[in-house]
Amino acid sequence: MRASVAACGVLAILLLIACARQASPTPTPVPVQVFPSPEVPLSPEVALHQRAEAAIAALGAGEWEAYYEYQSPRLRRRRWPYGLDIVQPCLLAKFAVETDEALARFRGSLGIGEDASLTLAVNRIKMETTTAQVYVDVFHNDELVDVAEDGDAGRWALIDGEWWREDRDLGGCPTLGFGGVQDTKES
Repeated sequence: MRASVAACGVLAILLLIACARQASPTPTPVPVQVFPSPEVPLSPEVALHQRAEAAIAALGAGEWEAYYEYQSPRLRRRRWPYGLDIVQPCLLAKFAVETDEALARFRGSLGIGEDASLTLAVNRIKMETTTAQVYVDVFHNDELVDVAEDGDAGRWALIDGEWWREDRDLGGCPTLGFGGVQDTKES
């Protein structure tokens, strides 16, 4: 009996060797796309640049809800008492109205119509430890609009490993962060 089990084992091994020696099909080349894996963190500068570009693209397109999602969670979180809307400093509806008004005032200061197309792009980033200043270029009809003053930048903060647009004052909706439009409320 032992001899038959051993013979079966030897036969199985020989069969495996024979199958392994058969010609395998020619492998087809597959294009490989390399993406950063979630385990490999981006540098803080690269991560901020990507988030800032996405945020200002939403702002430039007038997508207030998408742009609002880049605002600091410290600004967007519900506050006491009981999360009532009346005591919240910047809910989405208020944010959309104030941002739209600020952009209209900005366009007016340039002497262009409300429906005029503006393209926004990150010019440079001044990094600090957990905050940064993001300077934005504004283009109208593919021409750079001279709007930036040296201190005219959007403030971003690193919170729980993610960059968020955050003004120093969290008591109301944020300013645009460019173009000299610092107060989002009508004067």
